[in-house]
Amino acid sequence: MTGRSGEVARMITAPALALLASLALPLLARGATLHHVQISTPSPTEAVRWYERHLDCQPVESRPDAAVCDGLELAFAAQTTLGSTQGTAHLAFEVPDLDGVVRQLGAAGVELQAGPSVPANARTGARRAVVLGPDSVTVALVEPGFAGTEQPVVAGGAASEPPDGYKAPRTPCGEPDLQGVWTANAAHGIPLERPQELVDVEALTPEQAEARRERGTLGSIWGYEREWRDTTLGYDKMTPSTQVAMIFDPPDGRLPPLTSTGERLAQEAQVRRRRLASRPPAGPEDLSPYVRCITRGLPGMMMPGIYNNGLQIVQGPGFVALQKEMIHETRVVPTQPRERVGSKLRPWLGDPLGRWEGDSLVVETQRFNGESMFNILSGARARDREAEEAGK
Repeated sequence: MTGRSGEVARMITAPALALLASLALPLLARGATLHHVQISTPSPTEAVRWYERHLDCQPVESRPDAAVCDGLELAFAAQTTLGSTQGTAHLAFEVPDLDGVVRQLGAAGVELQAGPSVPANARTGARRAVVLGPDSVTVALVEPGFAGTEQPVVAGGAASEPPDGYKAPRTPCGEPDLQGVWTANAAHGIPLERPQELVDVEALTPEQAEARRERGTLGSIWGYEREWRDTTLGYDKMTPSTQVAMIFDPPDGRLPPLTSTGERLAQEAQVRRRRLASRPPAGPEDLSPYVRCITRGLPGMMMPGIYNNGLQIVQGPGFVALQKEMIHETRVVPTQPRERVGSKLRPWLGDPLGRWEGDSLVVETQRFNGESMFNILSGARARDREAEEAGK
C-alpha cells in the first residue's frame, strides 16, 4: 500500500488483525482474505466524500456507502445504536467454504451470532455469518460475491398537510386545542436564517440533514458525551428534519437588514461582549442570562438544542402558556385583544399578544429589554425596531 490512504489502511488493519490473531490465523490458513472493514458513521455518503476528498479513496460504483483505499474496501454503515464513540463496527473476511468454517469455529467454542444466511436487503445472493471475536469485536464471514446490504435513509421533512376532513380539537372555551407535551428534537440543527449557499434549495437531502444534525451534536460536546444528548443519531427516534431554515417568510429566509441605528447597537453589543470575554467575570452580572439560567430570550427559547427540547402547552380561557424544558421558563400569551403593558415595563421575553387565524396561533411580541440576545444582532434588532417606531 502506498500514499495517504495506504497509511490509513495500515492503521486500521494492523491493530484489528492483531486483536483477532487467535481467530484470523486459522481462517487465513484455509484461504480467508480480508473482505472489508465496516465503519459506523452518521452519514455514509458524507463519509465516502470525506475519504475521497482527503485520502484519494475511490467510491464504489453504484454504492453510495463504500470506498476503496489502496485495495481495501471501507463500508460505511449508518449508526443506529447508542454510543459515545464511532468507528470500526466489524471486520469481514471472505472464505471459500462458509459452512465448513462455521462448523470449525463452533467446534472451537467461538460464539455464532447470526447465519449463515443471506441478510435482509442484501445486494447479492451471497451468504454471511457473524461470530464474536476477542474483546467483543464482531467478525463477519462472507461468501465470494458478497456486496453488503442496502441501507435506505428516511428523514423527516416539514410538517405534512392534515388529511381531508380533519378538524382540529377544541378546548371547552372553543379555541383550537394545542395542549400537550411536545418535542422539537427533529428540528435540531435547523438554523434561524437560510444559509446563503442554500438560497435556491427547497429541502435538504436525508444525508445532508443527518450530517447537519451530527455537526450540531459534535460541536456541543463540551461537558457531556454523545449518549447524554437527546438528539444523538440512533438514540433519538425522530429522523432529522430536511427543513432548510426556521424563517420561511420572507421567502429568502433572512432577517430584515439593520438600519443605521441597528448597526450602531450591534457594534456596541460586540464591544461589550469582547470586553467581558477578555477578563474573568467579576460577578454574576458579567455572565449571560443563559449561563445564569435566567432565560434564553426570544427567539432562543423557541429554537431546539442538543437536549431539553420538551415543550408543555396548557390553555385557559383567553390564554396559552408555553413552558420550555430548558430553564423551565414559561411564556404566557393572551389570545384576546387587550392593552399592551406600560412603556416602562421591559420583560425578558417581551410583551406578547396572540390571535387565532383559523387553527394557527399568531403571536406578536413587543417591548423587549434587549438584554436576552439569541445572537449578537437580535437585541440590536429589537431596540432598532422600537427606536424606529418611536421616531414615527
